[in-house]
Amino acid sequence: MPLFVDYLEFNSIVLSLLIALFFCFVAKRTKLIFSYGDPFILPVFQVVFSFFLVFINSLIGYKELADFVVFFFILMFANFVFSKVKKVNVVGCDIFDGFAKFILLVSVIFNIILFFKKGVIFLSADVGAAKVEFYRGAGLFKRINQLSIPILTIYSFRAWFFVTAKYSKQVAVVVFLFVCYLLMTMGAKSGLIVLIFYYFTFIYFSRKKLNYKFVFLMVASSLFATMVMFSVIYGDKAIGFLVYRLMSFADGPVYYFASARESIEGTLSVFYPFEQLAVSLRLFDESSLSSLGPMINRIHFGLNDGLYGPNPQIFVEADAILGEYALIYLIISSVFIAFIKNLAANEYSYVLFSAMFIPFFIDSQYAFNNFFNLLILMFLFSGYFVFFMIPFYVRKSYLRPKN
Repeated sequence: MPLFVDYLEFNSIVLSLLIALFFCFVAKRTKLIFSYGDPFILPVFQVVFSFFLVFINSLIGYKELADFVVFFFILMFANFVFSKVKKVNVVGCDIFDGFAKFILLVSVIFNIILFFKKGVIFLSADVGAAKVEFYRGAGLFKRINQLSIPILTIYSFRAWFFVTAKYSKQVAVVVFLFVCYLLMTMGAKSGLIVLIFYYFTFIYFSRKKLNYKFVFLMVASSLFATMVMFSVIYGDKAIGFLVYRLMSFADGPVYYFASARESIEGTLSVFYPFEQLAVSLRLFDESSLSSLGPMINRIHFGLNDGLYGPNPQIFVEADAILGEYALIYLIISSVFIAFIKNLAANEYSYVLFSAMFIPFFIDSQYAFNNFFNLLILMFLFSGYFVFFMIPFYVRKSYLRPKN
């Protein structure tokens, strides 16, 4: 079977990149993204690039183009409407700072246990295989680390810029390095680049002036770390695989519309986005899970791996679920994404809510499965509140001098 790049012309890739950049510019002007460092720019760029790459190569028609444009403008309008709603800052940054210390303690304990069970992923003979096996049988450890990364990243920035206590900057550096370690264990090929977007989120909500030297240092170190990761995994083919990875934002849609659409279009249940969450909550057996990525792999490549496959993206899911009525799915999704995005009242809540609204562009099952992570977070926060916050306020009230 041909790879997705065999379907594409170089000119179509360049044109799709330019169109994606234009859509990002429009998103910035209409406040869909708050800056070019907003994490939301990643899915906007990716989904626009992927869609137009498929369209320009004549794998879809003008109906799909019209649906996509309507989806994008409704997303911008819904974002404008919800952005006017007054946000309720239920959990302030001060409370989150204390909770971050608790999360740090939990994460360190869990990763010490993981170290004795799995070792160090970077010292494995085959790092590429190790990143797949590292969290096998340790799902709770992975979820704790997924939650820890955004919370501890924001905490390290706040400790560096706002805390004046002795050794606060040293603590911030140690926490930041620990976050880098957690990111590397996740096996994400984006390396540490995600930290750049967390920094811009922090800058936006804290109203601090952008430190360009700090941004340059983060970009340079993140790109260097990404290249080191690719070199360790792929050896002398690292550059080629990095270019392929950047292009393969569009692999799922290309495979789907090239060969799998005829078999899948309109066949998936409207409850498809919730299936993985239902499996995680043990409401359904894993054998009943239907994921688009593995389905595309099976039809296009003849592979029967039920766990892994390309990212389908939102317009592919719309077509697979509702077929010719895909626009209905896209409209409902745009309103949902805009609503969740605008719930955030501070930098902590924004990076946590982004775990749902950002992946929804790429894989709705993964997005709703992240809701399970938020349930774990609520459980941890409840423990923190009961065992630390309540005793603190009781003791503070008891020691308060009486008039």
